[in-house]
Amino acid sequence: MMRALSLIITSTLGFQSKNISNGEIIKMNLHPKRLHVGNHSTAVLWARLYILMVLTILKPSCFCFVTSFTTWHMMKSPRGHELNSHSPFTNMPMRPPPATSGAFPLFSLISQHRSKQTSESTKSAIPVAGVYDALSAKIFAQHKAPALFLSGFGVSAALLGIPDAGMTNLVEMEMVARQVCAALREGDLSEYKPPPLIVDGDTGYGGAANMLRTISALANAGAAAITIEDQVFPKKCTIAAGDRVRIIEREAAIQRVRAAIGARNLFDANCSLKKSESESSTTGSGVWIVARSDCRLAFGFQETVERCLRFEDMGADVVYAENLQSFDEYQKLRSKLDPKTITMVAQVQEEKDNIQNVDGKKKKPLLTIQEIGALGFDLALFGVTPLQCVVGSLRKAASSFLDTGIVGQAANDRDITLADFELVKNVVGFGNLEIFEKEFPC
Repeated sequence: MMRALSLIITSTLGFQSKNISNGEIIKMNLHPKRLHVGNHSTAVLWARLYILMVLTILKPSCFCFVTSFTTWHMMKSPRGHELNSHSPFTNMPMRPPPATSGAFPLFSLISQHRSKQTSESTKSAIPVAGVYDALSAKIFAQHKAPALFLSGFGVSAALLGIPDAGMTNLVEMEMVARQVCAALREGDLSEYKPPPLIVDGDTGYGGAANMLRTISALANAGAAAITIEDQVFPKKCTIAAGDRVRIIEREAAIQRVRAAIGARNLFDANCSLKKSESESSTTGSGVWIVARSDCRLAFGFQETVERCLRFEDMGADVVYAENLQSFDEYQKLRSKLDPKTITMVAQVQEEKDNIQNVDGKKKKPLLTIQEIGALGFDLALFGVTPLQCVVGSLRKAASSFLDTGIVGQAANDRDITLADFELVKNVVGFGNLEIFEKEFPC
């Protein structure tokens, strides 16, 4: 019991603590941002926990109360205090996650990128490509993509050939997430550093119990961050649904994000306990929660702003809104949020984006990563662009192939890029495999 009490105190305050029973130093890997300091000083928290510790020693039945307090404390916690001036990460709104966590590369990427945004002329956002399987992820990683997004739209299309309309489930997303993370880790690490993967968590796939499973499953798969949105379950692609998108009420959306953060904090606590007991590495601890609002066409721009502000207050690690309708809306939303809050812009490249109003301005902007960065956003997500490229190329290739069986040689095939077979072999890893087989024949 004394060891468990030591772990509870350590996990609540987030530092090293001596084990009461045997003097062993225990280092917890909880994300320090989860600490709920609020308006209380550290001394007050120490006093409270000291009293709880004494009560537990004198009356063991109090242990249940201490445990309940700590669980509530960790699952409830919104955004904690900012870093002090001596930290190397003062440009971030939270303390760094554990160095072994999936979120740490994403944290480092954004912090380093922010430190380079020194002038208006050099500002840009981090490009995030929406991948849909292990091969697409591997190709972007080989081209030094800084971060990737596992798209629910892409998985629905590539894995099942169906629309993104709530017909894929957590099991399928978790399976593909594991495949993608494995492919990134097992690639030629001399060629590229595995980019952090943000995984589309849709609505959490149901209620509180579903949310708990969604966060733990995708975190265990290797996700750096998980997106949670405010659509009615089952959801539909926001861009495809347009003004028919079905959105839950604001308070329900806030409770959903709160549940996601609570599920993440509970998962972190469990990971830290397991690591302290076994001293083995723990996959997934420290995963970020990305809070997303799809309500623009259903409830208007002002409601979108209000939801994003509440998500920010709740302690979501990244905040963003889908389907904003003008440059001014992006600008106004960013100005309303705290400058240190990590933000993202998600876009789909559509032909109708080029349609212009009578004043010559595009009806709906398609912003470059430079324009997105100049607005103050950190991440520029193009969630289905790789899938669009593949669909366009395969359609042309299919037409040519069915005519002659040969692709890329006819006059009307000149716009089809056919990868040489040697290139395909290298992309999927035949080169490294052949080296291994020569060294270890069996």
